[in-house]
Amino acid sequence: MLKRWNIVKESLRRVLRSDVETLISGALLNRTVCTASESLYLDESYVLAELSSLLPISSSLVKEDNYSSRNQVSIDSFLSPAEKLRGVFLQKLKGKSAIQNCLSSLGIDLSIDIVSDVLNRGNLSGEAMVTFFNWAIREPGVSKDVDSYCVILRALGRRKFFSFMMDVLRGMVCEGVNPDLRCLTIAMDSFVRAHYVRRAIELFEESESYGVKCSTESFNALLRCLCERSHVSAANSVFNAKKGKIPFDSCSYNIMISGWSKLGEIEGMEKVLKEMVEGGFVPDCLSYSHLIEGLGRAGRINDSVEIFDNMKHKGSVLDANVYNAMICNFISARDFDESMRYYRRMLDEECEPNLETYSKLVSGLIKGRKVSDALEIFEEMLSRGILPTTGLVTSFLKPLCSYGPPHAAMVIYQKSRKAGCRISESAYKLLLKRLSRFGKCGMLLNVWDEMQECGYPSDVEVYEYIVDGLCIIGHLENAVLVMEEAMRKGFCPNRFVYSRLSIIRKWQQKFRKAKEEMEKWEALQVRWVFLFRNASSITQRLQDMQNHGSYGALRCLKGIEDAVVQQQMGQLESLLRSMKNVLEEFWGCVLTFEKLHRDGLQLLEVESSKRRVEERIGVKPCIADCLEGLSIVYDMHQSDPGDLNALQYLVVDQPNIPKDEVQHIFDVIFAEEIK
Repeated sequence: MLKRWNIVKESLRRVLRSDVETLISGALLNRTVCTASESLYLDESYVLAELSSLLPISSSLVKEDNYSSRNQVSIDSFLSPAEKLRGVFLQKLKGKSAIQNCLSSLGIDLSIDIVSDVLNRGNLSGEAMVTFFNWAIREPGVSKDVDSYCVILRALGRRKFFSFMMDVLRGMVCEGVNPDLRCLTIAMDSFVRAHYVRRAIELFEESESYGVKCSTESFNALLRCLCERSHVSAANSVFNAKKGKIPFDSCSYNIMISGWSKLGEIEGMEKVLKEMVEGGFVPDCLSYSHLIEGLGRAGRINDSVEIFDNMKHKGSVLDANVYNAMICNFISARDFDESMRYYRRMLDEECEPNLETYSKLVSGLIKGRKVSDALEIFEEMLSRGILPTTGLVTSFLKPLCSYGPPHAAMVIYQKSRKAGCRISESAYKLLLKRLSRFGKCGMLLNVWDEMQECGYPSDVEVYEYIVDGLCIIGHLENAVLVMEEAMRKGFCPNRFVYSRLSIIRKWQQKFRKAKEEMEKWEALQVRWVFLFRNASSITQRLQDMQNHGSYGALRCLKGIEDAVVQQQMGQLESLLRSMKNVLEEFWGCVLTFEKLHRDGLQLLEVESSKRRVEERIGVKPCIADCLEGLSIVYDMHQSDPGDLNALQYLVVDQPNIPKDEVQHIFDVIFAEEIK
């Protein structure tokens, strides 16, 4: 047995007793353990057998491990599929096969939306993103096509993992998927967004090596990426360099005009417009809309009106783009009446508005705080069957949730949801924050339920808004329930929200204790009055009991006076002892009130801010009310009576403890419990 112990002890020398896994791996790597006398061949089963006999595991530890595993399952149940998949990469597994096996063991039904969520959120490295995507496209729920590759390319480009992005783009051909113009556009736009303009242009030059033909369409995609990211000078250089090498179309010229228009460069617009005419292309409504909008950005609105009127006089059929440019110019100049006049003129001439028309009008009116007009236009947009996008609804709600009551924001939200629009998670959070601030808890809880119905998880920010809103209207008990739910899910609300809940609960606990002592005081008072009156009666009868003539026919009994007096004095002594005990219990109540008042002063010292001391949560009391109430109750119950008559008056009537004032104090502290 000693030899067996020496063998195992040698293996345990450099490891903790709890680290069994490290020990076994060490035993497998080093199959021999040398002792002073011999070398012995060890295998895994031998090490496990020795450990099980020398280090038995108690049943309590097994139960604890089972309990922790059950807790782990309950915690995992709160995670979304994307969070579970991202969590695999937090384990720092070694080898792609280990990672892929762990991903497969989760048993999640993959979809392209889940893949997009995993890639676009969190902080995965470029290598982890590619590893996950390569595993995902081999799963049944995700198809290996261009749409799926666009997701990974866009995610890598957004994180600036350009080397991985280019490796994925090159590897598409090896996987049997031919890149198209969308893939090339995503890659070029990623470079331009990061201000790597030269690399974007080089990628366009090498587009044929990726299977994308270098054509007018791909050239227009490059120009669009450059102009939309305000790299108009670079776009103009490429435009001039490729003139005569790549055939241009009207779209090429319009893209360049729009680029100069965003910068308000009138000379650049006019130059491109002149080249467009020389190239044999007739400027269309889109060309003139960019020109009009550029003039507006340059502050030459009168010139834009003149161009608009000239187009009308020439008999041109104006489309929505031209009217949108005019509306945008007047909204920028904060001339909302004129922008509405062009909108009505657009309808009168039977030019159908589009989504951009209503986007500019509603956004401009909201920012100009013309909320009623904005709601009217928004309702008119829905009546025409034009539905806002998810991002557009969020852009409407964001300024509405920054000023004024939440009524207008709720109208936008409810009408959009009723029309079938998808509401973003950020829009829900904006609404919850605004409703919480105004204490609209009915609507707050309804929006929260609808947010969960849409599949959005509640994070710590959402729970803070719910708790804060419930606190504002004084629903402290409900706020505590929400707080407990948040903490069960592993969320810890910020310090202000937590302290706001806990401080009043501490004061209310002290007042509940004071209320119990008050009830005890009332019972003692009834008992003491009964004893006091009996003792007073005996005291008042003592003089009559000593008078021999007071006994009538009983005077014939010898010693009747002494016997009666002795019996009454014994009873009086018993009453006085009981009264002394009751007075000691009274004093115990006074000491309790003194302690509660002292604890209240200590709590007050913790709150250094005067605003916090006087802050009121709904119908609940402020800290100043709580301390004042404790002080009054304590002063009421520490009277020191003088003579017997004063004591009787104090005990029976309790003039220092007016019932109405005491009840008023408790009504203030427990206002939310009053039905």
